[in-house]
Amino acid sequence: MAEYTAQELFEILNESDECAWIEAKGIGDSAASVMETVCSYANEPGLGGGYILMSISADLRELKGYELLISKGKGKATYYVPGSMLVNTLNTQGDALSTQPPAFSTQPPDTEIPLEILNEIASLRKKEHNFGKVSDLILKVCDIKPMISNEIALIFNKREDYIRRKYLNKLIVEKKLRYLYPEMINHPNQAYLTNSKKA
Repeated sequence: MAEYTAQELFEILNESDECAWIEAKGIGDSAASVMETVCSYANEPGLGGGYILMSISADLRELKGYELLISKGKGKATYYVPGSMLVNTLNTQGDALSTQPPAFSTQPPDTEIPLEILNEIASLRKKEHNFGKVSDLILKVCDIKPMISNEIALIFNKREDYIRRKYLNKLIVEKKLRYLYPEMINHPNQAYLTNSKKA
């Protein structure tokens, strides 16, 4: 059987309206429906197989209808960008989210971190890029007590994987931080502390 691109198959199907060796399936079609088509291609004498075009176009069409997405390009080069409703929603919510958080007036429960440090953390810009500034605050926090990466991420209002990759791993390499359980780096209770802090 000859090889075709998805665009060529789509054009053949559109031109002929029905084709014994091409079948279009949508996202809503069940797995059983797809398997029936595979079996019919395999069992049809002389057919030698066939093609199944899987599509999510109905879902994309719906998102375009709500102006959440705009399609650009043609055929297999089609891509999608945020539509006006999505952009407006993000801009509206972004304005509310970009305001500086208030300084802590009381210390959060179950923490030994001094209010001054918490206020310094709260005063950081939402997307602070100054590695030294953020690192210094992480070191201050980890100097108080051993902290797990999830606790640090919560304090800094960042994702745990981001904090670990962007700061903690680098501070370990620079020997400014160390692991609480250095013999087992993936320890379930792994925590970080400064080299000056006793475990």
